[in-house]
Amino acid sequence: MKNFLTQFFFALPIFFWMPTFFQFGVFWKKFSETSQVY
Repeated sequence: MKNFLTQFFFALPIFFWMPTFFQFGVFWKKFSETSQVY
């Protein structure tokens, strides 16, 4: 049970930050595409 809780609390921040990393990746992709124009 302790091992399960450890894995759960370790995976919780990953699931929490994954949308933020996804949005940052989309933002960086758009930023790099627009910066190539100049």
